[in-house]
Amino acid sequence: MKTAKMNVAGKDHTLCFSLRVVRDCADKFGGMDKLSEALTGGTQQEQFDNVIWLLSRMMDAGERYDKLEGRPAEKALSVDDLLDLQGVDDLASLKSTIFETMDGGGEAVETEPEEKNAETSQGG
Repeated sequence: MKTAKMNVAGKDHTLCFSLRVVRDCADKFGGMDKLSEALTGGTQQEQFDNVIWLLSRMMDAGERYDKLEGRPAEKALSVDDLLDLQGVDDLASLKSTIFETMDGGGEAVETEPEEKNAETSQGG
């Protein structure tokens, strides 16, 4: 599972790029192949709306993930909360956070190691 931390208003929130988020993106943007364009194309307002929406979904998934793993979890912020806590000057940084989480630049957490990987790591 690809996760990362994002600090908002002094609190660390887990971001998670789960299958639920992938499904939601495919529904909203008409397919995962259109995600990058949704975050980088169109007007600045459209980009900002899409970035904030996606961060909210990833934060919600992160809260769910932490709870299921038995870790303390910060309550996910809503789209409205994020809109009030971010500025236009944050857009590039927010996009970077999204792409780093999606690409595994954040913390990659494996929930159950595959047997094949376990054999490989033992020199097999």
